[in-house]
Amino acid sequence: MARIDPADEFDYSFYYADDKFEYRHVILPRRFARENHVGNRLLHESEWKRLGVRMSRGWTNYAIHPPEKHILLFKRLKNFPSLPAHVQETYMQTSEEDIRTKNYQYQQHSRVPLGDITGRTGY
Repeated sequence: MARIDPADEFDYSFYYADDKFEYRHVILPRRFARENHVGNRLLHESEWKRLGVRMSRGWTNYAIHPPEKHILLFKRLKNFPSLPAHVQETYMQTSEEDIRTKNYQYQQHSRVPLGDITGRTGY
């Protein structure tokens, strides 16, 4: 029997954006995420690529949504390829306050509920 590649089962969202960044999320199969300890911490690019996530350059795993740790949340600066590297790094720093207070509106279907994407409760 042929082995099924888990990366074939990843569900990539449409892009959504705010004034500064564009976002997307990747939904991994729950079992695959558990077996690979996804959702315990943010992943570096080399780590999420090793899992089989396929994204163009410039994307950063920026947050964990504890109720759904199998969903990787990514962001990158709008118009990323056209900006010099030092400008990209400056704008990629999003303050905790920005993350905590914004509800990012999704343009298309999304399985990630709107709300506090940092996992804090009581907002």
